[in-house]
Amino acid sequence: MKYIIPFYCIFFFIPGFSQTINLNENHIENHLRNQQLLKQTDSLNTFTIRPISNKQNQFNYFKIISKSSSKIRISLLPVDYITNFNSKVPYNYNNGSMIPSKGLQQIFSPGIHFNFGVISIQLKPEYVFSENKFFNGFSENHYDVIWQRRYNAWNKYDIPERFGDKSFKKIYLGQSNLKLNFRNFSIGFSSENLWWGPSIRNSIMMSNNAKGFNHFTFNSNKPLKTSVGNLEWQFITGKLDPSGFTPPQPEKKYQKTKLYVPKTDNNSIENPSRIFQGYIFSFSPKWIKGLTIGHIKWVQTYDSFFDVKLKNVSGLNYYFPVFDSKINYNGYRDGANGFFFRSLWVNSNTEIYGELYTKEKNQDFQDSPKAHTLGFQKLFKQKKKNSYLKFSWEWTKLEQDSSILINNLVSFYSHNIIRHGFTNRGEVIGSWIGPGSNSQFFKLSSLYNKRDVSFALEIIDNDNDWYYYAYSDNKDFRRYWKSYNVHFEYINKFKNFWISVKLVHSSNLNYQWELDNELELDEWYRPGVDVNNFHSTINLSYHF
Repeated sequence: MKYIIPFYCIFFFIPGFSQTINLNENHIENHLRNQQLLKQTDSLNTFTIRPISNKQNQFNYFKIISKSSSKIRISLLPVDYITNFNSKVPYNYNNGSMIPSKGLQQIFSPGIHFNFGVISIQLKPEYVFSENKFFNGFSENHYDVIWQRRYNAWNKYDIPERFGDKSFKKIYLGQSNLKLNFRNFSIGFSSENLWWGPSIRNSIMMSNNAKGFNHFTFNSNKPLKTSVGNLEWQFITGKLDPSGFTPPQPEKKYQKTKLYVPKTDNNSIENPSRIFQGYIFSFSPKWIKGLTIGHIKWVQTYDSFFDVKLKNVSGLNYYFPVFDSKINYNGYRDGANGFFFRSLWVNSNTEIYGELYTKEKNQDFQDSPKAHTLGFQKLFKQKKKNSYLKFSWEWTKLEQDSSILINNLVSFYSHNIIRHGFTNRGEVIGSWIGPGSNSQFFKLSSLYNKRDVSFALEIIDNDNDWYYYAYSDNKDFRRYWKSYNVHFEYINKFKNFWISVKLVHSSNLNYQWELDNELELDEWYRPGVDVNNFHSTINLSYHF
């Protein structure tokens, strides 16, 4: 692939370090983030580019098994076993290679790391199994015109309701990489999940909600100190894959027209892969202690579109389209960019963070979709030694305010031409709540040493963009789909084991925008079809 190779000409001969804490163990990251609020760990870590480095081998994360005299250092990485369960419908958030499904699901992931001079190899494959049981999705009781409008959304992104009708089994590269590591940065190939930005619950531009995708990376390993402050960055070029699954009832027709439109490129190849390129830069000015500001941008297009539309473009603009916004792609490019900040107030054990992003301007509309997140955390010291209460809040808004965008069903993660949207293998790469949705997340935690006991309330407006698009013309505002999720979480470390247990009860009001039409009522207002779901996740990690 000629457009991803040139940056490999950069080469220095100063050995570095590359081992990180993978995103399947985000409870360890959260513990380190709490310690930072208490001034008990490195304040230089901004937690805006993850996975984070673990050079100090905190919590004995890896175990070196090679001899000290050996030129090759071999380390055992933690063995991760994750299992989750959904009783009625999928509840799927920030769990990497797992899929949205009903029933039992699990990941098993051992790991080993090799280091020879500047070269490192991390092998951490993942075995994924899901029962993938049948569940009631978008109802057959909806009117045909509503099915037609629902397909107008499904045809703009690759988010299948169900991943086939059988159990799901896959082996992936998982959190693996091959890198050249220097003093402050690494360059190489990776299949790891990434997380960009300071948000904790909903990362809009890059998260581990979907399976990690294969990519080339050039990134900092630790903050680069300059005369004006510290810099961190990551630049990636990779490939995004389709899910290979269709929305429900792909043969359905409306007014003799088939609703499902296959997702093809300009060569009529169905379900092609996409080229993705993106970067994140973060800067911590030395004059304002605890402040980090940053910029994120990404672009994507189908491989065939790239060659055809840019055949007259040469030089760096061809190889690095993410840095050029002036090329006229005539809509054959999807992208977004924006800014974030994180303000750390260690003297008051508090942090505040926010993100604001805008999609690249569509030539057909004056407005562009926008998305933002705002959140904070505050620790309160208790009488007992090493005991704290923590209050967290995070608000994410993906719903669009512009009537022009809503009437044309233009959402933050959808696209009219790159019709897989911002997804990889059928899941949104960004915020797990998905297109057009909003989230309010409140959490109260009791912390003692490495133990964390939490209760949380999460309120989600599910795809309000489509809801207004589908029902505003007939003013049927009874059908909003809102979810109330009550969380309990327990995290602790027992000798060599880290354990995280999450229990969630979800009350879905008007699930999939459906009303109970079986009731014989004369009134226009009638109850919706409400679905309660029980979700559990057990994350067990063994550190050698």
